[in-house]
Amino acid sequence: MHEGRGLINPRARATAYNLEEHRAALTGHCYRMLGSAAEANDAVQESWCCARASASRSWPRSSTSLPGSAGLLHQDATLSMPPFSLWLRGHEPISQWLLGRGSGCRGSRLVPTSACGSPAFGQYRPPAEPGGPHKAWALIVLELSGDRIAALNSFLDTEALFPRFGLPSELAP
Repeated sequence: MHEGRGLINPRARATAYNLEEHRAALTGHCYRMLGSAAEANDAVQESWCCARASASRSWPRSSTSLPGSAGLLHQDATLSMPPFSLWLRGHEPISQWLLGRGSGCRGSRLVPTSACGSPAFGQYRPPAEPGGPHKAWALIVLELSGDRIAALNSFLDTEALFPRFGLPSELAP
């Protein structure tokens, strides 16, 4: 498994390893429950994304390395943030942006959902003052290619989008 040049934290690496080690068994179990190979694969993929999001929730605000999900980026992954013109392609430019201008998202919390059949997350940025609630920031919709993230699309209109996905506007500390 490609490990993003050592950027995966140990907890995220263990999560990915455990899921990959048991992917075939999980897919078989889901197939027996759902009766469809496509639905079984989707269920395992969604579980995998949720496990990775959970592992990356521990990304400390002071960290100078990326959370575990960085190692999941496809070599030609893209990152976009409509309506801004921000559009990046490739592991290195995305990683550099997340560590630089995008570093305000450190300490964010993610709530799993789905959008148009793709894994998605409500992203909540940390409070400016300790003890405050995490505020809605973006709906992140992932496009997947196998077990890699091919695209991260962050939609910032949380006032319109979060209610449609049953996501709250803030999360308690």
